[in-house]
Amino acid sequence: MTNANEKTRIDIAVAGLGRTGWRNHLLNLAKLGDLFRITAVADQLEERRNEAESQFGCRSHATLDELLAKETPSWIVIATPTFLHLDQTAAALSRGWNVICEKPLAATVNEIRAMMAAAEKTGRTLTVFQQNRYAADFVKVREVIDSRVLGRIVQIRSCMNGFNRRWDWQTLQKNGGGTLNNTGPHPLDQMLQLFGQDKPEVSCHMDCFISVGDADDHVKLVLRGKNSPTIDLEISSVDALGDRKWKVQGTCGGLEGSATQLKWRFFDPSLLPTRQVDDGPPADRGYHREDFPWQTADWQEPADAEPAHITYYRDLHDRLSQGLPPRITALDALRVAEVIAECRHDSTRVHGSQV
Repeated sequence: MTNANEKTRIDIAVAGLGRTGWRNHLLNLAKLGDLFRITAVADQLEERRNEAESQFGCRSHATLDELLAKETPSWIVIATPTFLHLDQTAAALSRGWNVICEKPLAATVNEIRAMMAAAEKTGRTLTVFQQNRYAADFVKVREVIDSRVLGRIVQIRSCMNGFNRRWDWQTLQKNGGGTLNNTGPHPLDQMLQLFGQDKPEVSCHMDCFISVGDADDHVKLVLRGKNSPTIDLEISSVDALGDRKWKVQGTCGGLEGSATQLKWRFFDPSLLPTRQVDDGPPADRGYHREDFPWQTADWQEPADAEPAHITYYRDLHDRLSQGLPPRITALDALRVAEVIAECRHDSTRVHGSQV
């Protein structure tokens, strides 16, 4: 007899056993064995297939086509290089599979629209692995902003910087590589959530400085809108000193911090005296000043905080169990891709960058 409290496990397969497929998906899915059952994997390298069979007790296939043909359709993760996403996702959808595709969902806006059309045509579900929507620091920043203790948000600055020279396949434009495609979808998805639903005006400078390939390794972009905070986002592999990840400026306070520690300072505007414009000469020949009734608060990531990769899958299981669609949709990925396309256009137009 099945326990009424026992959760139904979802069968799931993974295509691509490289860094992302192995570390971000298989290892984390294995930690959620009560929610997901890893049934099959696909990879061209035999040693990777053997390792998966041994560690996860699953079946393995040399190609995605073989997996799709021999396994019973359920959910599949497409964790292969970006330039393969369109064709492989379309193939999986046409065979009756629901798809979780790694970010970026595809290299271009048109490819994403084609993938969405394929999902609509087949009646299957397509979602994207933009798991940083569940990152503990982002969740807390959003909570503070939504509480309105900082007042109207004027600007949000975020940095994902470091100093690192790469020479792998993701440094080549022909493979859909570059910092904006590789790293950008995560902070862009976060920033677009904080920006709001309006279409942003995009300004961007991107270039390749130290990577061995020809794709961008430094990106500076600004999103603006009439009823939205200004978004200042920097994603760079050319920052030897680094910078704080978060800085939020509001009309009643501000927030700053890292991925593990945040602090914010704020005041209750109702405690301020009413002011009128005084255009006469100041009595003390100085500027008008006042003392604000500041309050402070802080947050530190709990020692037992769940990684965003795990929370993504836990939330996906919960929503599917309730008959709800995934929280992060292909439309979210399309919105990210539209901003990326605008970034490339603006950087080329203004700065002449061809990356």
